[in-house]
Amino acid sequence: MGDNSLKSQSSSSPSEPEHRRRFEGQLNKFTNVVKGWQYRWFVLDPESGRLEYYLLDEKNGKCRGSQHLAGGVVLPSEEDSQTFTVNFASGEVYKVRASHAKERQMWVDRLRACAYMHNEALAHNHPSISIREQRPPTPPGSRSHISNGEPSEQLQTLSLSVLDAFGSVHDILNKVDQKHQGIAETIEAFPASKPSHQESSSSQDKSKPIKPTCHDEQLLLLKATSQATLKCMEGALSILQELRGNQLAPPVVIHQTIPVPTAFSQSSANLIPASPHRNLNSLSTPNTPARHSRPKS
Repeated sequence: MGDNSLKSQSSSSPSEPEHRRRFEGQLNKFTNVVKGWQYRWFVLDPESGRLEYYLLDEKNGKCRGSQHLAGGVVLPSEEDSQTFTVNFASGEVYKVRASHAKERQMWVDRLRACAYMHNEALAHNHPSISIREQRPPTPPGSRSHISNGEPSEQLQTLSLSVLDAFGSVHDILNKVDQKHQGIAETIEAFPASKPSHQESSSSQDKSKPIKPTCHDEQLLLLKATSQATLKCMEGALSILQELRGNQLAPPVVIHQTIPVPTAFSQSSANLIPASPHRNLNSLSTPNTPARHSRPKS
């Protein structure tokens, strides 16, 4: 098996689910503008929830990068069928490229499953902590049907599975979130509004164009509307995923012992006099003498 092959290892029984096994392989990582793309050896440890990478000739040596996947978002790129990004909750972003589309899907599925598992564990242990506001984690195993910014024929005709539909919606919302962040950063980069006396004097000069400010009423309304729209879509997606999860979950059977009322307890029943007609078998009937037939004359 070559250096660039994928390896899946497990320290427990062979029956352990695939997404819980240690997964490693070679990926092409974008380092910076100067060095460009460089091959790195990536290791995914579902037990710790961390994604690490090493130099190819130092697989067992110094770790060059390590990030926890809780709260992370794995997003296939629109550039091609091999590139994808891992956006960590820390703000760090890994832009990597697999050798082919099937390998990219394997990494995306494993990373999403690991993030989902640790999101659930963190939410269970700390219910008050919200990983990504209202957006639920991407279901593991889901495949997006958006390629190069265009929906596939299956997505347009709604002939895809529920899991893939959720995966496509997650990718769309991630792109909408990026657009919203761009709008918010652009508005916040505008200069602050001038004091009222300076503003009134400058407004008299009609020849100068009015420069936008970060406190402009229309821009703030645009920013708030964009944020509210995104939150509404995330909330709707969360409700749909929760309903789908409840449909797939086994029914919950509650075994409950109904207490006997005090008025009909065994101790109080003994105090009630027995009815003479309670038990028909105990009723005695007088013996009727048998009739003797007369002898025929």
